[in-house]
Amino acid sequence: MVGYGYSPTSFKNLATNPVRSKAVPLRFKLEILLNELDTDKMCLVFEFTKELLASSANEQTTNQ
Repeated sequence: MVGYGYSPTSFKNLATNPVRSKAVPLRFKLEILLNELDTDKMCLVFEFTKELLASSANEQTTNQ
């Protein structure tokens, strides 16, 4: 984020301001959020994401 001229402390402003939020790549936003999670919570996010992706893949297969 610093490379784009934003400090990590201004993340909340970037997340809520629609114009500014598009200026910062999603990768940087996710990295900040993930770094705030402990290992157990990160595992929960990972498992949730896997389930969501599997569900999405099943829906696409069903709709074809």
